[in-house]
Amino acid sequence: MAKFVGAVADWLGLRRWVFPASLFPLFLAVAIGLQALDGAYRCEFGGHPDEAGHYVTGLLIRDFIARAKVGNPMAYAKTYYAYYPKVALGNWPPGFYLLQAAWTLPFGAGRTQVLVLMAGIAALVAALIAGVAAGRVPRPLAAACGLVFLLLPLVQSYAAMVMTEPTIALLALLATVFWARYLAAERPADAIAFGVLAAACILTKGTGFLLAGVPVLSVLVARRWSLLKRFSFWLSAVVVGILAGPWTLLTLHFAKEGWEEGKPSLSFTLSAIPYYAGKLHQALGSPLLALLLLGLGVALVRAWRDGRKAALETAVAALALSVYLLHILVPCGHEARHLIPLLAAGAVLIAIGAKEVWLRLGATRLGRTGEAVVLVVLVAVVFGFQTFALPAKGYAGFQAVAEQILATPEDAKTVLFVSSDARGEGMFISEVAMREKRPGHHVLRASKLLASSSWSGGDYVAKATDTTGLEQVLAQAKVGLVVIDTTVPADRLAKMPHHTLLSLVAAADSQEFGLVGTYPMWRGGERFEHGILVYRFHTSPASATKE
Repeated sequence: MAKFVGAVADWLGLRRWVFPASLFPLFLAVAIGLQALDGAYRCEFGGHPDEAGHYVTGLLIRDFIARAKVGNPMAYAKTYYAYYPKVALGNWPPGFYLLQAAWTLPFGAGRTQVLVLMAGIAALVAALIAGVAAGRVPRPLAAACGLVFLLLPLVQSYAAMVMTEPTIALLALLATVFWARYLAAERPADAIAFGVLAAACILTKGTGFLLAGVPVLSVLVARRWSLLKRFSFWLSAVVVGILAGPWTLLTLHFAKEGWEEGKPSLSFTLSAIPYYAGKLHQALGSPLLALLLLGLGVALVRAWRDGRKAALETAVAALALSVYLLHILVPCGHEARHLIPLLAAGAVLIAIGAKEVWLRLGATRLGRTGEAVVLVVLVAVVFGFQTFALPAKGYAGFQAVAEQILATPEDAKTVLFVSSDARGEGMFISEVAMREKRPGHHVLRASKLLASSSWSGGDYVAKATDTTGLEQVLAQAKVGLVVIDTTVPADRLAKMPHHTLLSLVAAADSQEFGLVGTYPMWRGGERFEHGILVYRFHTSPASATKE
């Protein structure tokens, strides 16, 4: 047994990871501090329209496991959705939610606990960047580039949310490390490890398929054609097919509902190329982007020239290119967050680029440590002046509503009805679910009960177009309290007439809608004093029987 453990330790090269492991506590403290400065602990899960959905789906998995009963998971999920209709298992794979459950089962599922998990994931990415870069540049510079990743405003924003992108970045970069090991030694175990991590990445989010480009591009840029003849090269694909294939095939039609377009197209690619190039420039600033591109160029030259000796450069460059290519070819939308895995690989390339600049300037008398310190200072100064900012999350208001409802004994079994955009409805549902013994209140969404649309908001159809129809829907659903968010932006409001109708009817019909209270709402950092209105819906015999 001891020999086996020793062999595994040697294969993993655990000694190499002492340095990044020693940086993790510092990076974790920085990540939590940035979350606090960005207002994450004061805000609700509305930083992105998907954030509440990720949180509630994580609660579903956690609560199913906590039951400790044998049961049908699909039946449980359907029941859970009836209470908290922000569950999206199927549209998204289960990996991220299993990770949440593993954390929240022992530590709790409150906002603080979940955000600390997200900070931990971001800190792990930063530590991994430092560990990978330390193989090619001085350790101070490697550590600085890990810190730069954490400090990037785009990374800060998503490390302060319950979102999958930091986890994708972690798994993708870790998988790439094993692929670099395979390129260097061609051991089947490394190919299998890459396949396992790639499958985990895909089962976290479909964008994990970006890792499919890493082996392909590695062969192309390093001219390692002989690898195609090796069975070990294809082992990773076999592993991915076995582990991630069934789920992917079963849920592909759900995942496509979230795409911007139904299938790849030239028009999407032509718009995505400049979009993601511009967002990459915005995320890094001109100097850091220049260093990244220089590092990418150096990595590609070394891969072409040195082959096996440049395995690390080959794999990291392939990862960066794969992220960009996936998101300009697959029409999953125009969103800067998709670049976060590229920024993880890019941080390593920035380190390589910075070292190359220093080498080109000629020898100095500073010594290796002195040179590393100068490089760190230069990168820090450039980053601080060009890129660094503290993005504010700035979405809150439903916590007070949820607390008031849950503190009112007469509303213990009341059916709740919320009307807002996807962001607002998710915030309310997550605040209720977070605070009560689940399942507790039935929460209904106006966007589902009064209208229908695709996952991405297209194909909108209003189900209730007048006062009579609207009140009948509420009566049949036995709604007791109606929560209306009055802060929905005008551009979204134009696409959801059911919300406007409900707001007008509730304000005009005092017989059936009794105003219970008003609450302030923060949206995008702006405060709206009476942004949330809560009505008690009095079901009259007429509204309950209208046809």
